[in-house]
Amino acid sequence: MRVEKGETKLTVDHNQGELTVLHPFLGPNTYRELQREAGSQGLKMATLPEAASVAHDAYVVDPKDKYSKEIQKTMTNRWFYTATKSLWVPNKGVHVFPDNGSIDLPESIRDRIGTLNPNELEQFLASLEGHSDLVNFAEFGFDTGRLGSSLKLATNDYMKALAGKEGAEKLAEVSESHKIKKPYLWAHQNVNEPLVSVSRLVSGRVFVDRLVVRGNGHGDYSGSYAFGVRETGGAS
Repeated sequence: MRVEKGETKLTVDHNQGELTVLHPFLGPNTYRELQREAGSQGLKMATLPEAASVAHDAYVVDPKDKYSKEIQKTMTNRWFYTATKSLWVPNKGVHVFPDNGSIDLPESIRDRIGTLNPNELEQFLASLEGHSDLVNFAEFGFDTGRLGSSLKLATNDYMKALAGKEGAEKLAEVSESHKIKKPYLWAHQNVNEPLVSVSRLVSGRVFVDRLVVRGNGHGDYSGSYAFGVRETGGAS
């Protein structure tokens, strides 16, 4: 992890390039307030693929660095929200997309978290169409809850949709650095009505020293942090 003083910048490898996040981190606050805080500072909240690269550096590449230790402590005692949302469609699957302004959503649904009416679902699907480079889809049938191994996290279809192939593999390595190497992936196995959720990373808490990735969050926990991104040398 390369550190620049002044405006403290933490730079890590990401998608064949580099990713820079600022310290101190955003928060603590709810998901929506973290997004507002990032915008007020000219930053973007890190997506889950970006957060995976930061967590990988903190747990695997340079775990003894003081900033790495702060990240580990925060993930253990609180968690990190990420700017990656999931659009759940009944009996079909989940569309995963970045909530960082890279997709132009109608103002009426831009900040939506929770259940959607049929018109709102149609607006979301229309807005995501044509962004195959940014939107991933996972059909229902993927494993959820406690996974049997870190490898199962790396190969899980929803995990790969959330974090990309590289991010899923990095988080599997993060999982391997924990005492218990059977991570949790909190997600819906199906839904009765369409809804949008947010994602977050956590380590420990009630799950006792293991990695937890949640893709079905509500964004209402005010004790959460986020990574603020200033610049990136790779795709998110």
